[in-house]
Amino acid sequence: GINLLASEILATPIVFAQASEISLPIARQKQENYENFLRRAEATAAKTIQQRFQENSAIAELRLAILGENQGAIAPVLSIRVSRDKWRREPSINRWATYYPDSKFLLGFEQQPQQLQAKPPTQEQPKPTQPETPQQKPIPPETQPSPTEDPQQSQPESPYQRLAPGAKP
Repeated sequence: GINLLASEILATPIVFAQASEISLPIARQKQENYENFLRRAEATAAKTIQQRFQENSAIAELRLAILGENQGAIAPVLSIRVSRDKWRREPSINRWATYYPDSKFLLGFEQQPQQLQAKPPTQEQPKPTQPETPQQKPIPPETQPSPTEDPQQSQPESPYQRLAPGAKP
């Protein structure tokens, strides 16, 4: 009796719920804009999640990161963490994804020269007919350093500081 029961228990395979982590790179295609790139990333994510849950019934939760690649630059585009039950109830990438909007800039979809042209008109730009002189241009009041600040610290050190909303030097 007991020996038979013990041998049946030992012979029964034990299945543990697993979490699976996947990182998938996708490369930007020639002339592809960010919106199309993002749609392709979402479609890749949905297909991968569906396949992994179908192929392996032991996976209880899936964590997926889509990494964008463009001319050597790599940045996270979106990540998803979803359980099998939640995906079964609502198989929507938008519902479970965390998006990384800075990837648009980091992957070169928005080039720096285009960003600089979008400056507010309060800054004086030299006219093409005027020769550039090494004069210091006045600093608009909203960006002037306070008397306690070091003026060198108020200048952006990189284009990322200049373009980042709310960035402080």
